[in-house]
Amino acid sequence: MKLAATFLFLAATTAGQPDEPVDRVADALARGISASGPARVAARRHAGAILGNEGARPMAGSEDVAAGWGGRKLTYRTRVLGPAYRGVTLAAGQNLHLEQTFLAGQRAQIVAETVGRAPFELTIDEGEGRRSCPAQNRRARCDWIPTATTRIAIDLYNRGAAADRFIIVLR
Repeated sequence: MKLAATFLFLAATTAGQPDEPVDRVADALARGISASGPARVAARRHAGAILGNEGARPMAGSEDVAAGWGGRKLTYRTRVLGPAYRGVTLAAGQNLHLEQTFLAGQRAQIVAETVGRAPFELTIDEGEGRRSCPAQNRRARCDWIPTATTRIAIDLYNRGAAADRFIIVLR
């Protein structure tokens, strides 16, 4: 029996506090980046601790937007890899294109968030056509279990009229 789609989407939790590592990482990055005034140092130190606790790290070849935030290094990790993140500024109409391999039978998650207020779109394409990830408030999320190990094309589009800062987290 051949499956028409190579992955199934799972329902995403969008209400209340973030309850998944990708949500906690995206939230910590957004708060740390947007922190200002006298509370900036404390907010970034707290965000760095969250990133350290989750085992989050910048994607290969990307700027570490949380450098110097004081995230603690873990000596013991309960999972092979923590979430990977990337911060990027996109001009109006610009997009970020990434490709990532996700393993069959293992939960895959992608979260994108705007630090400002620009409207945006997060899409994935696993070779059978582009799918848009649902967005609510300033966050878009894709959550699924791939039925085959495959490389996924990920695109984050700034649909706003001005440049804005975005965060994307993969797990």
